[in-house]
Amino acid sequence: MKIINQDDHQKIAKLIANLNKPAESCYLLFGPQGVGKSVLATLASKSAKSKVLYVKAPDRMRFSKNLSREMKKLNYMKYLLPKITVSSYYGYEETFHEFEKLAEKRWLVNHTPLLIIDDFKVDQLDLIKMIQRSAKVALQNGSYNVMFIIDDQKSLEFFMDDITLMEFIYLGDLNEDVALSYLYDHQVDRDFAKKIYDIFGGRISDLNQVINYLDRNRENNLNDFVDMKANLIVYKWDKLNWTNERQSKVLEFLCNHSNEPFNRNEFKKLENDSLIDFYDKLVQKNILTTSKNMKITFESPFTKYFFKNLYRKYFNMH
Repeated sequence: MKIINQDDHQKIAKLIANLNKPAESCYLLFGPQGVGKSVLATLASKSAKSKVLYVKAPDRMRFSKNLSREMKKLNYMKYLLPKITVSSYYGYEETFHEFEKLAEKRWLVNHTPLLIIDDFKVDQLDLIKMIQRSAKVALQNGSYNVMFIIDDQKSLEFFMDDITLMEFIYLGDLNEDVALSYLYDHQVDRDFAKKIYDIFGGRISDLNQVINYLDRNRENNLNDFVDMKANLIVYKWDKLNWTNERQSKVLEFLCNHSNEPFNRNEFKKLENDSLIDFYDKLVQKNILTTSKNMKITFESPFTKYFFKNLYRKYFNMH
């Protein structure tokens, strides 16, 4: 398994746009929610024109419909969108095979399409496994390439079970210089921008939320937004139904690991495996996520900041 760690979003977009030649592996673009994976893939798809097909697949029906629309990029005769109905729920196989036929024709004229699958759910195993099997064959004849985009632990674990011919690309947060420049471009003064970065890091979705919040609520300050975000974490935490003893153990563990990612097994040692269910729930609640080195870390820079600096205040208040 090869992992490409990349914090430079422009390089990732360029990498995606240039994956239009025969490859030796499929690609998996992963990273936390809110770092811009889907945005980058969409922009790369538009800039590459007929080279990249970007398909959202929240369910089988929409996969078939969205793939049909994207197939127009490969067909000079303009592929006609098939009529998708509830009765043709499993028509995704036929649509995908039509894509393979068109991809084969484009490959014959030295054009290898990249198919990006985004927003799929891991419970659609029949769809994903079909694409995986077909992609392995396509790699052998060079007719098309495939990239999956994921941001949840369960999907990552699914792909980790079969890493044959899979290249992992990790997209992280903006580095400090880029994040600060982004804030400067939105008329945030330098001192205030540094304060925002110290709390929210380079998570692009959080930076946008801060900017929009302050624009709409000029009478409020950054502390109001921090309070709102912190209470959201407390709300998620309460949904886990902790006992006081277990809550104390887990809080101590998370605070002690706020600076470095940790292994799943380290969490299991807390109480002879009995807390592993709570670990899974922390992942499900987007409090923990997978880091670029395949270890476990906080879901966002702000979540890390919360457990490092704020949790005593908010849990005591609560």
